[in-house]
Amino acid sequence: MTTRADKEYGGALYALAREEGLEDSILADCGLISAMLRENPDYVKLMSAPGIPTERKIALIEKAFAESVTPYTMNFLSLLVSRGRFYCCAGSLDEFRRLYDGEHDIVTAYAASAEPITPEQEEALVKSLEKRTGKRIRLEKRTDPSLIGGMTVKCGERLYDGSVRGRIENIKNAITSREGVDK
Repeated sequence: MTTRADKEYGGALYALAREEGLEDSILADCGLISAMLRENPDYVKLMSAPGIPTERKIALIEKAFAESVTPYTMNFLSLLVSRGRFYCCAGSLDEFRRLYDGEHDIVTAYAASAEPITPEQEEALVKSLEKRTGKRIRLEKRTDPSLIGGMTVKCGERLYDGSVRGRIENIKNAITSREGVDK
């Protein structure tokens, strides 16, 4: 859930990126930082710990990111730390991406498959979704063995269920509702 602070910080970062013509570079920074935060969930706790001096936290941020993100992104991270708002980092980066996607006509689709999706399947899926939506697609993939086979795709408000589990559930529901009619 995006908070008001996430929207304010993410919106300010996006406004700066637009003004400086750095939307794509800072979007890449957001992806890098988001991945690091997902892989290291305790990092937010560390950056929010009251017992660690702000200067030390900023030094840790610089050590982790100075070589891999733009100076604007580095300043943004330092600002969050110095204001005691690093807990807003992930939500702010999500807000940045939401604003970027809105301006660039991009929709994120979430695909879950029983087996990893091959590059060929990914390409075909993206093309199909782009044709259906008329928008550019950013595909986020995950593997879910409980689907048994096939895949599910959520794109906007639509859910496409081509999984074996979904088919089994549909058959079960049809049989159950049919039994109610026969009684």
